[in-house]
Amino acid sequence: MRQEYDLADRTAKKVQKFVRLAGVPAINELRYVAHHLVNTIAPTSDDVDGEKELQRAINHCKRATYEASEAGILFAFDRIVEFKEDYRSVIISSVVPDWNQILALCETVTRRIAETREAREDRTPDHKDFEQLFDRLVAICNRLDAARDDMNKLVERESQQARRFLLTTVLSVLGIVAGVLAAMGAAYLQ
Repeated sequence: MRQEYDLADRTAKKVQKFVRLAGVPAINELRYVAHHLVNTIAPTSDDVDGEKELQRAINHCKRATYEASEAGILFAFDRIVEFKEDYRSVIISSVVPDWNQILALCETVTRRIAETREAREDRTPDHKDFEQLFDRLVAICNRLDAARDDMNKLVERESQQARRFLLTTVLSVLGIVAGVLAAMGAAYLQ
């Protein structure tokens, strides 16, 4: 019980630090933990089975871990999508070599979340996996944030190259037009 509660509490705090909120579902699950523990310690009647109440509390701890992790994962996805949008004009993998693996991981995790929701399965068995996935995605988001300076330099460099190409093209066309006009003028004067 202590291990599961500590994991749920630690996960909710990590998500809260990352997202600035832990998510209402995770907090509600922790409230249910307290409810079942109170029923174990101070039952309202003789019919209350302390072991069952304790198991319910443990299950709610697992569920809180899952809910907090899922909220953090979804927020991490938003940050990754934002990064992708911010740098859509350049090749991200030139600065973030494992960019394709990051996108593949996001797709895999998205599918797992969707499959679990569609199946309406009890999500508690995956609670530790999802907590680890959340940690992994936080590390990825931190790496992407650290790569922003290099990405901005890449965007600027490619913008300069595009401007140079455009300027060169315009000057070339103007040179050709000037040459044609000069030739036409010379032919006209003869």
